[in-house]
Parts: sequence; structure tokens; C-alpha cells
Amino acid sequence: MKRLCSGLLILLLATSALFSAPWLGGYRLSFDGYQDRAGQYYGAHLYLEPLWGTTIGLGFSVGGATSFGLSAPSSLFESSVEIRLLNVEHRLFRRPSTWRIALSGGIVTDFETFHWYAQCDPLVFFFGEKTIKVLGLRLLDDRSWALRLLEITHYFF
Repeated sequence: MKRLCSGLLILLLATSALFSAPWLGGYRLSFDGYQDRAGQYYGAHLYLEPLWGTTIGLGFSVGGATSFGLSAPSSLFESSVEIRLLNVEHRLFRRPSTWRIALSGGIVTDFETFHWYAQCDPLVFFFGEKTIKVLGLRLLDDRSWALRLLEITHYFF
């Protein structure tokens, strides 16, 4: 009986590190407004953050966006790399959260043309299982710009 209990205790302690690990990825919903296109784009992306730390993290995103036929082109494909630079804990909201700054870069294409972009997100709030970004500025290689009005990342694995 002692061996069984000690074996179960060792198994429980060994697997508890797996369950206490931070979230690695999930999905993103985004709302963008481009300077040179009329209308907004609504996006859905898969997100993976394999490298994380207390102040610096690295993430990857891939997905698509559509304007529901209101803009030309009506759909876009997007992939990006994101670097998180700062973690400041605060009690600005109802729940404890962390303010972050994120820089990202990537490619956006409609499969006929493609554009490289750089994006700065100064208002990123992390709530444990979700991240909310507001008013990110995106600069494209053709000297146009876009605003990522809202982006919500929900972690589920």
C-alpha cells in the first residue's frame, strides 16, 4: 500500500508541472481597417506562442480575413511573427491583468499581390487565458497603413 501511495504521489507531482505550464496557443479574432481599401476586414487566426518568459515572448500567427464582399479584395491571407516586450502588472480592470507592448511583422496577401508589414501594439492587456489588443498601427511596404482596431486572442491549449 505504501508503494502504491508513493507511486501515485510521484506521478501526481511529475504531471503537475504539465498542468501549471502557461498557455501555448489558441485562436485570434481581429478587426482591421485599411487606408487604401473601403471597409473593414474581420479575421480569424491560429496563434502559437512556443517561447515565453516573464518579460519577453515570441509568437506565430496564421489566418485569414474577409470583408464580406464590401472591399476589394474581399479576402486576405495573413501570417505573422510577434515579439512581446514588456509585462507590467496592474489593477486597471476588474480582474488583475498585465499590460504589454507587442511588435509584429508579417505578410498579407490576396494570392495575387502580397505586402510585408510591421505592426506596433502599445495597448495589449493579458488576462490569464485571453489577450486583448486595441488600436495597433500597421505599416505596409507600399507606404499605406492600417489600424488593427481590436484583436482578441483566446488561449485553449
